[in-house]
Amino acid sequence: QQLMNLEKSMKKIVIAMISILIIFPLQVAAAVDYEISNYYIHADIEKNGDLKVTELIVLDGEFEGYIRDIVYKNTALNNSNYQNNIIYNASDIEIIDISAKKVNNISFENIFDTNYTSLIKGQANNYGYLENSISNGKSYKMFYQSSGESVAFKLTYLIKDVIVLHNDVAEIYWTFIGNDYADDIKNLEIRVNLPDKDNSDKFRVWAHGDLNGDIHKYDGYLIAKIERLSAYNTLDIRSTFDNKLMNEELVSKNSNDNAFQEVLKVEEERAMVANKERKKIKIIYYTFFSLSLVWYITLIIIWIKIYVKYDKEYKKSFQAKYYREFIEDYNVEVIDY
Repeated sequence: QQLMNLEKSMKKIVIAMISILIIFPLQVAAAVDYEISNYYIHADIEKNGDLKVTELIVLDGEFEGYIRDIVYKNTALNNSNYQNNIIYNASDIEIIDISAKKVNNISFENIFDTNYTSLIKGQANNYGYLENSISNGKSYKMFYQSSGESVAFKLTYLIKDVIVLHNDVAEIYWTFIGNDYADDIKNLEIRVNLPDKDNSDKFRVWAHGDLNGDIHKYDGYLIAKIERLSAYNTLDIRSTFDNKLMNEELVSKNSNDNAFQEVLKVEEERAMVANKERKKIKIIYYTFFSLSLVWYITLIIIWIKIYVKYDKEYKKSFQAKYYREFIEDYNVEVIDY
């Protein structure tokens, strides 16, 4: 009897431990549940070759804060061409301000609102942030609690030595979202401003990333938009413009080369590859769409046949009016008949 009681007690303990192990991770996971509804980036090209960036990251859900890693160097680059050239690496990053606030409706125009709460550097709790060095960049762990609200984290920073001067043009080639970014972004919008207006033929723009986005140039600036950028996908922007807009004496990176035609050649080849990929995706999409349509039509036809053969209600042969009771007080002989 004692052994049986001991066995029952052990079973209860094991069941309790399993329940704790199952429930506890679910509770921990439930404490961090968010999505990035909007991601806005505003970048100004400085005349000395730096890039001043303001990011507005809007999170919806439950969380204690957010981590933003910014990489400004890529050790895999080389000196071979104008696609993966080491000259496009920056030299450093300088944080100007990190702030946050709870929001309701927000758009790109709200990126310069001033009523944000500045987070305190070195404070590892609410309304603080920590800065750590990572490989070829910096990581910023921002603390701002949310229990189902929308919170906008705003980062303003300076990337040193981004712009490259060539003999014939100036160029920016910068990765705004790297392939280590681990969250989906529902809506991404990036605006890059030149130091001044540029109406010359040298002002060209390109974007590389998901094929569902687009990029357009305007009078002195460009805008790139993507409705949904999946996690671990890169988005970079490239633009050439008149090198007279830069202060040559202050810009530290100069290729001493005529690069405009080479850049155009590289981007034309990349555009051809992207167009082939888009065409392939369209063929696959419409093929599966057609097959799905045929499949559903076939199912409908099969369903109609089965219904007609096995489930269709038979028509009654008796068409007269039906009475549950005798309509008059008939004699017995009439009822019998």
